[in-house]
Amino acid sequence: MERGGRAASGPRITREELDISQLAIMIGGMTGEQFEDLMRRVRSWPQARREDAARILLAMEAQDVTEYALSPDERADIEEALSEADRGEIASDSEVAEVFRRIRR
Repeated sequence: MERGGRAASGPRITREELDISQLAIMIGGMTGEQFEDLMRRVRSWPQARREDAARILLAMEAQDVTEYALSPDERADIEEALSEADRGEIASDSEVAEVFRRIRR
């Protein structure tokens, strides 16, 4: 039994035994069941600690970038622009400079 009368669900590691490389190995091989067990334990943490965990998870989620799906028109525009470049139909440096001069006026 663990502290608080809960049954141990897996091997426990003290802070002294844990380093980042061990943590990465433990998480990398985590099964769905182990993850759910961890979430059950998190629910028993003090409120402030749960809020910290939630902030970390939400920040990680915000970093996820979903793939942008091009519309058919966008895809056609890009393909045309690439074809133009392949044919050498690219603005010269002086043409680009002139456009920027007009924009900046």
